[in-house]
Amino acid sequence: MSDVKEVVITKKRKNTSLLIAFCLIVTGAVCFYKEGTIPLFIAMNGVAGIIVVAHAFTHRGLKLFFTPFLIWISTLFALFLIYGFLFLRAGIFNGDKFIFMYAECWLLYYIVKNFLACDSNSELFATGCSICAIVCMAMLFVNEGRMIFSQEGLRLGSTLAGNANSVGMSLGLMSIFITNYFGRSRKKRYLLLLAVMAVFMLVTGSKKALIYILLDVILLYSYAKDKVAGFLKIAFLVGILAYLVFCIDFFYNIIGHRVIDMLGAFGFHVSGAQYSYSTSVRLKMLKEAYQYWMESPIWGSGMNYFFYRTSTGYEYSHSNIMELLCNMGLIGCMLYYFPFFISFVNYRKYKAVNTKDAGFVLWLSMLILVLGFLAVGYSDTCLSYLLAIYCFAYYETYARKVRNKWVN
Repeated sequence: MSDVKEVVITKKRKNTSLLIAFCLIVTGAVCFYKEGTIPLFIAMNGVAGIIVVAHAFTHRGLKLFFTPFLIWISTLFALFLIYGFLFLRAGIFNGDKFIFMYAECWLLYYIVKNFLACDSNSELFATGCSICAIVCMAMLFVNEGRMIFSQEGLRLGSTLAGNANSVGMSLGLMSIFITNYFGRSRKKRYLLLLAVMAVFMLVTGSKKALIYILLDVILLYSYAKDKVAGFLKIAFLVGILAYLVFCIDFFYNIIGHRVIDMLGAFGFHVSGAQYSYSTSVRLKMLKEAYQYWMESPIWGSGMNYFFYRTSTGYEYSHSNIMELLCNMGLIGCMLYYFPFFISFVNYRKYKAVNTKDAGFVLWLSMLILVLGFLAVGYSDTCLSYLLAIYCFAYYETYARKVRNKWVN
């Protein structure tokens, strides 16, 4: 028993430095990727890079292996750079950003791959995401906490990197890994953290954040041993969420009315629904994007082609799938979503090894496809690639386990 404990302690120490690197990269992307704090953002990633390189040198001797993921990510970003530099149709192409993001993806891949190699990998991801979420929420409260008490209907998140939508979605991304671990461990402190995160996600006013919350609820139900009791608990949680969003004035003024207006724009007869310009213009952009894609369905028409042609005045279509189809056609879009196709194809094989892990990977893949119609992520930050990295790394880890099983 003592030998087993020593092995576990050694593995935890081995991943502590990578946990720090993970937190630096994620927190930097959510909080500091903006004009005023770019030097700090670069410094945080630089420190993370040094940690990863030192870890690789210590444990692997800096041996370079061209894994399927590295081939995929290199091909994808090479395509971005080729289209951006040679076939730019409108606006500007920030090649430096894509090159930097490519390097971040390498770092995240190394970290995720090492996490997945541990038996306690779900705890490692939950710990890292918990630390990042607490830091992000603390910064959000310090920067914009006064707005909560001074005005109604004002969305929070503009002081961090990106905008309120990206902050809400980033917290949602972290919540998935925390929910996954809570479902397995039942440690109450993680449930408390999820409740606080849900409140912060709501005050960002992001409708996409509601999708993350919904997935959290589904994950909780999937881990319930007693499905009837689990259903009742989930129904209770959904009821609380609906009450907060639609019955509490503070949350209704931030996000509730936006959901009502969106449903009205889709043709649902909802009392109080008003004209939703945001929803209607998004539907128009999707229609235009489809028409532009049909002009060159295989290879696309060049980077920022939607921006070049659209009548709406927006620089992008607000749909990752349609934006990729317009820019790089089926080739670019299918290449981007390739890791998730792998997850769908191998689901049954994953399930035969570990049902919980297989279900988690499947839900991640379904989530990214749904969000692909609602937001553009390929040009955002490295966090847009975290789920693809996870799915690819899981596939490689699974394949290695199968090979070792056959050898032994």
